Amino acid sequence: MSHHGLIKVVTQILVTIIINSWLWCSYFLRF
Repeated sequence: MSHHGLIKVVTQILVTIIINSWLWCSYFLRF
């Protein structure tokens, strides 16, 4: 596995975590 590929995978995981966190915060702030 190339180093560039690893960076791409890690970036996608971080983006997914950030989006999920934002959605949960928005969900709880409604109540």
